[in-house]
Amino acid sequence: MGDCLQSSGLTRLRVTFDKTAKVTFAEIVIASGCEGFDKRAIKAAKGIKFKPAVKNGEPVTVVKSVEYIFQKY
Repeated sequence: MGDCLQSSGLTRLRVTFDKTAKVTFAEIVIASGCEGFDKRAIKAAKGIKFKPAVKNGEPVTVVKSVEYIFQKY
């Protein structure tokens, strides 16, 4: 994470969790101010493993807010 001068940051994403158990879209809602943090947040979100939400017994697509907090040590 040596690509910015910040020692920490928060990236908030809007993530689409598809009914097929795949993340189909992730976009930045609030950027951390560090491009490296933001790119890592999107990559992490796209790798989320989950079971789809269910409504009336059927899997459904949902959109959720996901936050990543970064701290350099």
